[in-house]
Amino acid sequence: MNSIFKLFLATFFYHHLEFDDGIEAYLKPSPANNKDNVNPINLRYIYDLLFALILKVMIIQLVSGTIIDNFAALRAKEERFNFDKDNICCICGQKRDEIEKIYDKYGKTYKDHIDEDHDPFNYIFYIFYLLKKDKNEYTGMESFIYNMVFKVKDITWFPENK
Repeated sequence: MNSIFKLFLATFFYHHLEFDDGIEAYLKPSPANNKDNVNPINLRYIYDLLFALILKVMIIQLVSGTIIDNFAALRAKEERFNFDKDNICCICGQKRDEIEKIYDKYGKTYKDHIDEDHDPFNYIFYIFYLLKKDKNEYTGMESFIYNMVFKVKDITWFPENK
């Protein structure tokens, strides 16, 4: 950008915000080289008013556009979360249609898989069971899972794709 244009914009923005009347109060009336007898202050006032309106509309549009975009992103994230919650088992990671293909042979549904086979609360109860139980009485599997959960902080002991 041209340096004179940058200086003009900087001056215009500074004085537009500094004076109550906008840039019109900063500008001095120019000598009349005016053949149409149009008052230059009125032209400046119109120019200032148009600029203020355009600037304010642009700022409002930018702010409202940002807000709308953020809400749209949040809505899309929530919809993706709800879809995953309803269609993917949080324990094994299998999709609903894959589970229903397997369970169709036995007359069961995806809900049966979640409620009976992979109920998340059963895993939470099992972890609390391990916390209450004396560590000297752990079986091999219990000590392995205790180490994975509390020392390694790893959940690979969950049945993935099973």
